Amino acid sequence: VPLDHALAKRRTISARHLQGQPFLAMSRSEGIDEDVRKLFQRLKVNVSVIGECPMSAASCALVESGVGITLVDHAAASFFVERKVALRRFTPSMPVNFYAYWLEKSEPRYRRSKFVSILKEEASRMEVKLDEQLAAQLDALQQQKGIESANCAL
Repeated sequence: VPLDHALAKRRTISARHLQGQPFLAMSRSEGIDEDVRKLFQRLKVNVSVIGECPMSAASCALVESGVGITLVDHAAASFFVERKVALRRFTPSMPVNFYAYWLEKSEPRYRRSKFVSILKEEASRMEVKLDEQLAAQLDALQQQKGIESANCAL
């Protein structure tokens, strides 16, 4: 969310907090948007979709400009930790799957299984690092501005 948004004062943001909010949807091409739409439908949450971004980084940049709010994975969020965006955990959490694919007819110059293993390890490290960075930022905000300390739950 933008730094000056009311939801920036929360430690976590639930789907219900997004009711009526200007929302930048994820791209329909990856299928993540469908999962988010189904979640909102199940919880009877109506967001005001103002656009669709095929790239999470573009969504975050628009959020930084104050256009609206969005949901992104930890990999995309990690690039915006030091930017003018309030990154918050979303509840309920939603798994995001990443896929590695290649043409079978091309002979790789590396072991594909090793490459995928490295990607998985790095994704785990990124998530842990992002959690640590967010916790430090939220603790600092709580001391400075009085951020809500209670976590949200559905």
